Amino acid sequence: MSALKAHQAEETENGGLNDGINGGLNVGINERNILTLIANSPTVTVREMADMLGFSLRQCERLIAEMKRKNLIKRTGSKKSGIWQVVYNQTKEV
Repeated sequence: MSALKAHQAEETENGGLNDGINGGLNVGINERNILTLIANSPTVTVREMADMLGFSLRQCERLIAEMKRKNLIKRTGSKKSGIWQVVYNQTKEV
């Protein structure tokens, strides 16, 4: 069996790359890692996220801004003592 066919068979057995792993959400691995950090530690700062994930501060800020725009996360409370919340947008656009 060729490598491509083996990969396709494995992908079919595992339900595809995005199905299940992302839980139905269209997010990349970096966004998934941020979601995991927020779920485990809602008080984590953007700087701490960047350090833990090995991103530059600016890269982490861009990812956070994009995730806010997609309504995946939101910040509740003040900048200093607020918390992050994972939000799933339940509305579907037609």
